[in-house]
Amino acid sequence: MCHNNRLQPFNPPILKKDLEDNLFGQHIAQSEILSAVTQLNGGSVSVLIFMGSSGTGKTLATDILCHQFPVPGNIHRFSAPFHFASSSSSHFDTLDDLSHHIPSSCGYSMVIFDDIDNIESDSSEYIASFIASLEINPISRRRSNGTIVVISSRNAGPVIDEYTLNHARSGYERQDITQDKLHLKLKPPVLNIVDVLLKRGIRVSIVPFLPLTRDHVRKCIAREMNLQGISYFPQSEVNNFMEEMSFFASDFPIFSSVGCKKIHHELSVYNNRGDGKTF
Repeated sequence: MCHNNRLQPFNPPILKKDLEDNLFGQHIAQSEILSAVTQLNGGSVSVLIFMGSSGTGKTLATDILCHQFPVPGNIHRFSAPFHFASSSSSHFDTLDDLSHHIPSSCGYSMVIFDDIDNIESDSSEYIASFIASLEINPISRRRSNGTIVVISSRNAGPVIDEYTLNHARSGYERQDITQDKLHLKLKPPVLNIVDVLLKRGIRVSIVPFLPLTRDHVRKCIAREMNLQGISYFPQSEVNNFMEEMSFFASDFPIFSSVGCKKIHHELSVYNNRGDGKTF
């Protein structure tokens, strides 16, 4: 029998607000994540492939999902370079165990594969087989509310960045970029495991993460200040930080080359120093 606290539902409005307040510049990702959550039901598996360059918010989006996840004990997170670097890794035994455990788990489950790039093809096959095994039989549907699988990758980052840059050069609004338009640029699949999943008939949602603008970086700074309890951060420091960052393209420098990735570290240095010096 399942305890009520294991059958708690998602709260889509709260998740939506968390995404809007913290996942800057990613309107497609916000929409796709919410759609995956609201459409999940007993026995179903929703696979989200987060694609984009470093610093665009893939890890943050995953962390937000974890924070809003109603059954924290049903979250299983793997770092592909560490856990599945080789097809002979003993961690595949863990996936075997989970393939039996998750279908009988109460409430929602979530499995995360971070940094899936460049793993061996045999490892991709094994992970795809594991995902396919999560389809729930009718008897277990009464216990499980469904499973979300999140896979993050940087492989398509350059393609997404180039498309977004050309879109901006042409004078179009960022919000006009749609998932369908980007999908055309991401075919054939730019990630081996996507190809494997599609061949197995597993429905996946490719979630592109767009490069971040200067305005997005400033919002990241404000958010990180709040998280670190920094009540005052001189505008001169913000300007210095922005000047030290790299933006692309050289003739149209509007997107951060590293997104918001360095901000946590740099503000930590400033916070620990406490002497008003620049980074």
